Amino acid sequence: MLRLSKDLISFLPNAVFTTLRDHFNEKQIVELTVLIGTYNMHTRVLQALEIDAETPAESAR
Repeated sequence: MLRLSKDLISFLPNAVFTTLRDHFNEKQIVELTVLIGTYNMHTRVLQALEIDAETPAESAR
């Protein structure tokens, strides 16, 4: 899964899917791909808005 998440940013070689098929069915691979893509999207939005997800909100302090 780590390889999937790292390679999903650019190009995903067929070898990654071949390895995933040893452990997951097609539906699970699609779900993992969508989940990882969603996390990547959230990370990019937070970076673009310069929001530090690790810093507690002002109201929570």
